[in-house]
Amino acid sequence: QQQQQQQQQQLVEENATLLQELSSLGQSAERVESTLLEISGLTQAFSSEIQRQSEAIEALYEEAVVVTGNFSAGNVELGKAKEWNRQGGRYTVVIIVLAALTLLFFDWFYG
Repeated sequence: QQQQQQQQQQLVEENATLLQELSSLGQSAERVESTLLEISGLTQAFSSEIQRQSEAIEALYEEAVVVTGNFSAGNVELGKAKEWNRQGGRYTVVIIVLAALTLLFFDWFYG
């Protein structure tokens, strides 16, 4: 009988120890679950930020392509303006020379 009581007492103690270990494991599992949920949230936020930055980079690239095209067109227009100014300067010189020659002719003719 006493042996049976000792066995029961030992079983009760083992059950209490197992219950305590199981409770501790349950708490650990809850902490792990909480940590995993936090990591999942951070991963989602990180993923959203990466997507936003990717879109911003794509927009910057498209703007850079447009700006490059504008620079090319601007260079062409500057070349045209330079040529036009060169020709305009020649025409101005020719007109001034013709006007001076006309004045000299009239001065000689009426003088």
